[in-house]
Formats: sequence, structure tokens, C-alpha cells
Amino acid sequence: MKKFIYISGVVLVNLFVIGTVCKLLHFPGANVFILTGLVLFIAALLPMALINNYRSNGKEKGALYIAAYLTSALVLIAAMFKIFHWPGAGYLMIIATPLPFALYLPVFLYHNRKHEPKQASTLSESCFCLCMLLFSAVCLH
Repeated sequence: MKKFIYISGVVLVNLFVIGTVCKLLHFPGANVFILTGLVLFIAALLPMALINNYRSNGKEKGALYIAAYLTSALVLIAAMFKIFHWPGAGYLMIIATPLPFALYLPVFLYHNRKHEPKQASTLSESCFCLCMLLFSAVCLH
């Protein structure tokens, strides 16, 4: 299962990067690559990765994985709306901007208040960093 998650993650990220490069160069088909990469990442890969991590690292951090998914999904959806200039992008950005700090960060700090190995929270930290990086890139657009 982990190999499938890693391979599909690399494929989806490459789809998104190819779409982004094509969009910057105004090549046709860029929107298809970006939309496919983001939708499959939000709907398939992210839940699979979080569920796999949840099963392997213990079930006491369920709230952390739910907060990570909700935050990541909403930030990525807001970024997608902004990239494609769809209506409602501004409202989604207003909701998604404070969400990582208002929802994810308190839950993350609560669950990591003890001195635990850092490996258990690596996926959630990666989701948080990815969301903030993508959100920053979209805001600069």
C-alpha cells in the first residue's frame, strides 16, 4: 500500500507541475493537467495517505488526521478556484487563509505536547507545509 501511495503521489505531483508549466507557457491542455492532479490528490491520494498513517501510527491521533485533511483539502480547493478564476474564489480564500492556523495548528500542538517521536507527525507536517506553500504561491499570482 505504501508503494502505491508513493508512486501515485509522485505521478499526481508531476501532473500538477506539468500543468503549471504548461499554464505559464500558455500551452493548451494545462487546465486538464492541473485539474486532474489536484482533484485526484484531494479526493484519492490525501485520504489514502492519511488513513494509512492513521492505521500504522495509532488511533489516538484521529483528530489530527481529520484536521490535516480538512485544512489541506480546503486550501487546495481554494487554490484551484483561484488558479482557474472561478466564481467564489475570494470567499474560499478568506475561509482558507486562517484555517491552518485556527484549526490545524492547535490540534497539532495539542497532540504533540508530549515528547514523542517525530515520525508519527511527519505526514501532517508535510500537509501543512504543502498547503502553506501552495497558498503563498497562489496569493502572489
